[in-house]
Amino acid sequence: MEDSAKNPEEPIEAKTEEIVAEAPNVGTGNPKKSLVRSLGLGVAIAVVVGVLAGGGTLVSMAYSGSKNPLAVKTATLLRLAVARVNDKPILYSDYNRDLGSLKQFYAANPQSAGEITDEQASDQVMSRLIANALIAEVATEFKVETTQEDLEAARKDLLLKFNNDEKKLTDDIRNNFNLNLDQFYTNILYQSVLQEKLAKYFAASTGEQGKEFLTEQIRARHILFEVKEPKEDAKVKITAGKVLKRLKAGEDFAKLAKEFGSDGTKDQGGDLGWFGRGAMVPEFETAAFALGVGELSAELVKTNFGYHIIRVDEKKSIRDFDGYMKNKLKDAKIIMSGNIHNPFEELQIQEAKRLEADNKK
Repeated sequence: MEDSAKNPEEPIEAKTEEIVAEAPNVGTGNPKKSLVRSLGLGVAIAVVVGVLAGGGTLVSMAYSGSKNPLAVKTATLLRLAVARVNDKPILYSDYNRDLGSLKQFYAANPQSAGEITDEQASDQVMSRLIANALIAEVATEFKVETTQEDLEAARKDLLLKFNNDEKKLTDDIRNNFNLNLDQFYTNILYQSVLQEKLAKYFAASTGEQGKEFLTEQIRARHILFEVKEPKEDAKVKITAGKVLKRLKAGEDFAKLAKEFGSDGTKDQGGDLGWFGRGAMVPEFETAAFALGVGELSAELVKTNFGYHIIRVDEKKSIRDFDGYMKNKLKDAKIIMSGNIHNPFEELQIQEAKRLEADNKK
């Protein structure tokens, strides 16, 4: 169970990503040839030289994080990279547009922003862009692709949340992210579907790659008896103890969870879903993973939320996708351009120090 919420599972949120327009190709068929013919060679050369002369300044402005519209346009047309992840570029235009979408979201939802600094906002965007780059790389390694069928199923699921009203969905996306529906589908939804599909594939894989990330997961139920004030502790414990006796006598767990549960899982019969180690507060985790399948906790389990009764329904071994990706991140070669901060710099410094210490042993 997470310290910040009663429900131990914390969904992972995806960040926005814009479409990048392709820069004009230089070569046969390029429209710029008509410019050369119409202006004359000398004039055309003068125009190109002028653009490049000014472009040097604009390029440096873009790399310094400038939001000057001309600098941004120059970076987009030249397809400048704000970072490279294992030699794969992350375009400045992606970064700039995602940053704009994030700021739009915080403007529309000020309660979510708090006191966020420009660097923190930048870190949020770069974190997601770097993660997307690594997910794409791993998906290629495992030959996992997002099909049109996958995307269509995701679209239908998303529309259901808006009562199949596409206008409502479109308005929500525009108001929160300043994106149109096609941009949202092409970038955000695609990335979300790819990550989910890759995670499922990795968890069920049996090959050599990733076998060191095999881990145990359990599916458990609980009934939380919340202690809101210290003076209520003894009374709540007595109530929880009586319910535990009823369960030991054979009463239905889901029914009692719905009657006595204090958190959102009560409507699902206390079902917490599947989780691995590290997803719960330590007291809860220790008690849950010590139980066998179908086993009920013999005693009440006390956490900072109150008293819990736990039952384990299933156990399985899967490969830990989050752990695998974190390891990929530590080993990734990330090169930033200009003054844009690397949000994973500290993590990689720590990993380098660890490797150095291991080599000295």
